Amino acid sequence: MPVLQALNVPGEKDRYIHSMHYALELVCSKNTNKEGRINCLKMCAHIALALSPDEMCGPLNLLIDFCVEMSDFCLVIARCFACILTGIILNLNKLIVSRSREHTANGSNRAPLTEKQQDVLFGILTTRRLDVVSAIFPL
Repeated sequence: MPVLQALNVPGEKDRYIHSMHYALELVCSKNTNKEGRINCLKMCAHIALALSPDEMCGPLNLLIDFCVEMSDFCLVIARCFACILTGIILNLNKLIVSRSREHTANGSNRAPLTEKQQDVLFGILTTRRLDVVSAIFPL
């Protein structure tokens, strides 16, 4: 069953959010297979941002809360992946906004993230600059 159809079944939203939370914890638990972990983060962010304009903000709120929580974690690798996820969310949001402007005649801004959410995520990146650098340029 496709994800969007499954989310219309009672109880499936909670199961999906719990599964996403488990996947995110798994991504940050070990320092192996970095590319696969980043692809998992991209998939989670893409789905969450795609669902948010349809009043399904649970997955996006989960990702933002996860980024905030993990940005203060004591393990450097967990903070790095939280910064990677934060950057992915912000970049995908920008991409969605620019594409929606291209496809609409009036150039309306249909951003999945609110300004407050963008500020929170940007705050994580500015606070954790060293983790961002090590996530992008591993030693």
